[in-house]
Amino acid sequence: VSRDDQGKIVVTLAAIEAKTAIRLPSWMLKQTSRYRVRFSLIGFNFRKEYYEYLEFRDVEISKYEKVEAQQIVFTAEPPKDQILLLSMTLMAYSGNSMNEGGVLLNSREFSPCALIAAFAAEEAGELPGEPIDQLTGIPEQRRANIVLVGYEGNRLIRELGGKVRGKANEAI
Repeated sequence: VSRDDQGKIVVTLAAIEAKTAIRLPSWMLKQTSRYRVRFSLIGFNFRKEYYEYLEFRDVEISKYEKVEAQQIVFTAEPPKDQILLLSMTLMAYSGNSMNEGGVLLNSREFSPCALIAAFAAEEAGELPGEPIDQLTGIPEQRRANIVLVGYEGNRLIRELGGKVRGKANEAI
C-alpha cells in the first residue's frame, strides 16, 4: 500500500490463485464457490468526533480462478484533517441458484480481516470548542457515510485548556 504523487492510495495486489492461496477451515471447503476481497478506506476525525466510510473496492475471485496482479487506486479525496485507515476483508460465498449473489459463509469462526495501512492527517485541523452533536458544515452527499462518535480526548483538552487559562489569569 502506498500513496502516489497526487496523494491517492494505491494497493498493489499480487496475482492470486484461489485454490492454493486461500486457506479455509475444512467445514467450508465444499460449500465455497467464490471469494470477495474487500478493501475499505475509512477516515477518522477525532477532533470533530466522527469517522467516515470513504470508499471500498472489491476483487471477485472464483474458487478455481487465478486473478492477475493488479493495482487498485482509491479516488476518494478525504479532508486533510482525517486520519486514514485501510482494511482488507476476505469473504467466502457459496453458490446458490436461488440467489444470484450467493450466500455469505463468513461467521464468528471465520472472518479474516486486517488493517493493512494507516496514514496520518495531512493537517491538524481545529481544536473543538464543545462536543459536536450534528454534522454541521459537512456536505449533504457525505452525511450518509458518516458516524458520529464521542472522543474522550476532546473533553480532556477542553478541561486542560480551561485550567491553563485560569492559571494564566491568576498570574496577571
